[in-house]
Amino acid sequence: MDTNNLDTNAVNSIDFSDIINATKKDNAIEENMQKALEEIPESLTSVNMLYIPAIINGIELKLFVDTGAQISIMPFETVCNLGMEEILDYKHQGMVHGVGKQEIIGKIHFAELQLNDFLLGCSFTVLSDQDDIILGLDMLLAHGMKVDLEKRCLILSNIEIPFCDKS
Repeated sequence: MDTNNLDTNAVNSIDFSDIINATKKDNAIEENMQKALEEIPESLTSVNMLYIPAIINGIELKLFVDTGAQISIMPFETVCNLGMEEILDYKHQGMVHGVGKQEIIGKIHFAELQLNDFLLGCSFTVLSDQDDIILGLDMLLAHGMKVDLEKRCLILSNIEIPFCDKS
C-alpha cells in the first residue's frame, strides 16, 4: 500500500479558498463588532421598552408606547379584567397585520385613560393573543403627545410623564 499517494490525494481534496474566505469573513465580523463596541456600545445591550403608568377604570396599568403601531391595542383579557366587555363592539372584527398577524375581536370606541393629572379619551382595537396594552400612533397623534428619548419621557401638554419599567 502506497501511503504517500493517499496523503497527497487527501491534501488535494481540501479547498483552501473556503478556509481563507471563512477566516476573512470572521475577521470582518470581528472588526465590525469592535467598531460597534467603540462607537455605539448601546447596540450590544438590551434596551428597555417604553412604558408609561396609566389608570383605566380605576386600575393601575402600564402602557407600552409604540410609535411603530398604527393603532392602539388592548388584550381581550385586560378588557375583561377592567369590566369593559359590555362596551366591546364585536362588529369591528378582522385581522391586524404587523409582526405576524392576529385576529381582531372587536373595538372599544372610548375608554377614559388617566395619565398623571390628564384624562384622555382613547379607543382600542381588541386582540385575543396580546400581552401589552399598546398606546399606538393613532392616540399619540390624536392627543399631540411627543416621545422624548433623551429625557426618557412622554410629553403631553408640556408635562413630562417619565417612562417606567414594565413590572
